[in-house]
Amino acid sequence: MRTLDRRIGYVNLCILLSVLSACMICLVVILLFANQLFGNRFDTVIALLFIGSMLCMGTGFALFIVETRIGSAVIRVRNEILHHKAEEEEG
Repeated sequence: MRTLDRRIGYVNLCILLSVLSACMICLVVILLFANQLFGNRFDTVIALLFIGSMLCMGTGFALFIVETRIGSAVIRVRNEILHHKAEEEEG
C-alpha cells in the first residue's frame, strides 16, 4: 500500500507538471502575438516561460520514468509461473 501511495503521488506530480508546462506554452503563444502588437516588450518573459515549460515537461517525464520503474519493480511474475502457463497452452 505504501508503494501504491508513493506511485500515486508521483503520477499526480507528473500530471501537475505536464499541465503547468502546457499552460506556460499557451502563455508563450499569447505573448508572441502580443509581442508583435506592442513592439517587442515581452522577449525576456517569453524566453523565461519557454524555459520554465521545458523544465516542467522534462521533470514530469523523469518522474514518470521513476514511477514506472517503481511499478515494474513491485510487479514481478516468476519464471515458473510463466513457463507453467505456456506448457498448459501447448497440451
